[in-house]
Amino acid sequence: MNWLDTLKEVLPLSEKYGLALVLMFVLFGVCIYLVKSNLNDARSALKDARKERDEAQEQLQKLTEKMNAEREKFMEPLLKMVNNLKKDSGEDRGG
Repeated sequence: MNWLDTLKEVLPLSEKYGLALVLMFVLFGVCIYLVKSNLNDARSALKDARKERDEAQEQLQKLTEKMNAEREKFMEPLLKMVNNLKKDSGEDRGG
């Protein structure tokens, strides 16, 4: 069925009910289709954004864990020195 056959079916309706009313329903259908299409696109974009956010959070968590391990490794000699100083000082000096 091509567009001429469709037009032949719509023209009698437009004569019976008026061209403006028929065009209003056609345009209403087109608007509904466009809104539905935009909502689907927005949902897929939101889904993609959530996926990217989750991946970024995982990468950040891994990096944070790695940095914490490096910090502990770097601060270990200083912590040993402070603990040795505490052991050497038997009295509480205040402060």
